Amino acid sequence: MHLAFNVAELDEKQAKIVLSYPSGSTSTTYPIEVATLARSFGNLVGTDSNLLKDKPTYLAAWVGTKGSMLRSLGPSDNGGLPEELEAYDTAFLYKVVWTDAEKD
Repeated sequence: MHLAFNVAELDEKQAKIVLSYPSGSTSTTYPIEVATLARSFGNLVGTDSNLLKDKPTYLAAWVGTKGSMLRSLGPSDNGGLPEELEAYDTAFLYKVVWTDAEKD
């Protein structure tokens, strides 16, 4: 699966963060400060991972910091949250959750 994050300035107050994936994309607006962050994108699943029912598996993350230090994100254990997230000011995560289908 290919994922991509993009940050675009909308105006002097807002930026738009877009997540693109094979079947489409989604976006959200955020305060303009997000566009000035030092940022990185990382794959959180390095090899095959087992999905556990009703437990999120984090596939990718976009992270940003106001500081002068930017660390890369690496794969976490079986799609769990990486410990490095605490070092960032902002993080957006892409996750999947295996659940039962809802019945109408």
